[in-house]
Amino acid sequence: MAYQETTRSIPTARGIRRYRDDRLLRSAAVIFLVGFLLHNGDHARRGLAVLTPEVIWAGTAGAILSMAAIALVLLARIRP
Repeated sequence: MAYQETTRSIPTARGIRRYRDDRLLRSAAVIFLVGFLLHNGDHARRGLAVLTPEVIWAGTAGAILSMAAIALVLLARIRP
């Protein structure tokens, strides 16, 4: 077998930092998702009758934005 030179990229400090930042962002998104689900599960448990229409609309808008942000992070569509 002939000698075959392999070229591997050596991780740079910037690459390691970016990987660590990506992991931290993904971890934060998962933790936020769990809190989001628990919070909304509590609303479902108590029923929507105890909420005012303003709270329902604000919560719906917040939920849409939250789910969009979580999806973007977990699907890795955000790149600097």
